[in-house]
Amino acid sequence: MRHYKKINVTFGGFISRELIADEFTRATRTQIGARPLPEVDTNITFQKHPVYSNMFQAQLNFRSSYEAKVMRMIHKWGGKVAQLREDLHQRGQEETDNTARGTEHSFECVDELISHRSFG
Repeated sequence: MRHYKKINVTFGGFISRELIADEFTRATRTQIGARPLPEVDTNITFQKHPVYSNMFQAQLNFRSSYEAKVMRMIHKWGGKVAQLREDLHQRGQEETDNTARGTEHSFECVDELISHRSFG
């Protein structure tokens, strides 16, 4: 069973979104069929920084086995762990229950949330 983690990171200065996206998704020598395996199997959602215009945030949703690689890359590029944004629903799903009301429930399939308060 795969376990997923989520973290929101602030990058700034001379680093571009393309550089970070390329760093996390570049191909390795390992192949699955005809497709090379990415460096980190992750879903990245980029956002503007709420205060500073020269900075951006990248919310990463990755498998727990890649946590050491993700933390190493964050440290390498000078990222800072920020508060998570729950409204992005990167691995979100919606279901309707089988009651008479048919209420819709939305939830995320993430096992661990790594927040800025975890490093306090």
